[in-house]
Amino acid sequence: MLTVGEAAERLGITAYTLRYYEKIRLLPEPARRGPGKARLYSEEDLRFIRFLLSLKDTGMSLAHIAIFVKDGCLLDRAPSGNEDLTDAVTNRLDILQQHYTELEAQQAKLSEIMALTREKIEFYSDVLISRGEKFRGSGEQHLN
Repeated sequence: MLTVGEAAERLGITAYTLRYYEKIRLLPEPARRGPGKARLYSEEDLRFIRFLLSLKDTGMSLAHIAIFVKDGCLLDRAPSGNEDLTDAVTNRLDILQQHYTELEAQQAKLSEIMALTREKIEFYSDVLISRGEKFRGSGEQHLN
């Protein structure tokens, strides 16, 4: 079992973030033991938090993540076949499809921005070339 500080360090986040996720109920209340009733996290807790962080890394909002995880870990429950998971799976599919559509829109916008940036780089490079000067920038150009 790990303390909040140890768990946060292993996850690459702050202890504040862990406490915040508990506060907004993204995470269940962790076990508390010892004289000060310190929060303690198991390897299973860390696995679940890594999953939350992976959703967040995709840009998914905390509100959607909260809906997504409210039924707990379906991967652990699905193999038994003892539960009807249709509603939970349908909700998750809806959230993921909506999120995917949002990611596609962001990707299209980024492509536009990259194209405009490429045009500016080419324009300013041409200005220097026409003056017989060489670019003395701090980085390499990555124009694929």
